[in-house]
Amino acid sequence: MYQNQSRGSSKITGHFGLKQTSVYLLLFYALFITQWAKAEISLHSTNSVHQCDYKIHNIEKVKDPQNQSTPPQSGWTKTTIPNIWTNDPGWEQYSGAVWYRIIWDRHCINQASHNLPTLLSIARISLAGNIYNNGELIWYDQSLQEPYSRSFNIPRYITFPASTIKDEHNVTLIKVVGLYATRPGIGRVNIGLKDDIYPYHQKLLWNNRTVYEINFVISLAFSVLFYLIWLFRVC
Repeated sequence: MYQNQSRGSSKITGHFGLKQTSVYLLLFYALFITQWAKAEISLHSTNSVHQCDYKIHNIEKVKDPQNQSTPPQSGWTKTTIPNIWTNDPGWEQYSGAVWYRIIWDRHCINQASHNLPTLLSIARISLAGNIYNNGELIWYDQSLQEPYSRSFNIPRYITFPASTIKDEHNVTLIKVVGLYATRPGIGRVNIGLKDDIYPYHQKLLWNNRTVYEINFVISLAFSVLFYLIWLFRVC
């Protein structure tokens, strides 16, 4: 009799502990959602003083079936960014290399602003790519041949070397290699000063990487919790 009561009380205690744990996890999840909403609001509102103005004049792209180290001289067509090239007529089944050419200017209010670093933010490159500015390679993926690097879900945040910046007619080339079945192309591109670009890049990291990692941990914790509840019920 005493043993049965002891077992019953241990089950009750166990269930009570699991309920407490589930409540804590739910509270943690609610707190996470609240903080995520606050982060969304704060990252959308940046009040930096614009000491330099950046203006993109032209965006073009061209196929490079041979996957050369330099872009083709002809065949360029106007495009917009973000761009998934399989959405364009005649590109639906294309897999291989594509070059994007972005022509932009920079105008600063004084010499001190002129010396501030210029940054580039790219939301995604699918599947892999290289980035050049005014003929100088400034960033590259590890592999532009099969197997590709496949880091397409990582936003890129790059500082242009001062030697590659001009006041007018800067040419940024982004070489992308991708497969037609993987939504190939590039995401939104921003060029500007750190105060303007960095908050946007942090938002991209949060949405594309951090949220998924936290969601995985929370889902794993709930899975373990529900397994323990089931285990206590059948034992």
